[in-house]
Amino acid sequence: MDFEQKSSVILQTSTPSAAAPAKEPSPAKEAHPDLESLLAALEQERIAALAYFLWQQRGCPEGSPEEDWFQAQQHIRESR
Repeated sequence: MDFEQKSSVILQTSTPSAAAPAKEPSPAKEAHPDLESLLAALEQERIAALAYFLWQQRGCPEGSPEEDWFQAQQHIRESR
């Protein structure tokens, strides 16, 4: 056996990856984002949809998006 063959055998038997395959992350953890960030995103989406509805109900006036956003945000958070 020459030097390259010996070193190859030694490396194969002494490295942890050769002894046991590396564990891969759980597919469930990769598939589901953080629950809190998901809930926050859903709440923002609900607020945006309600704010848009309120804006339309008011006749789509220019220059007052904060008013509708605040009212929608307050309504969504109170209804929890």
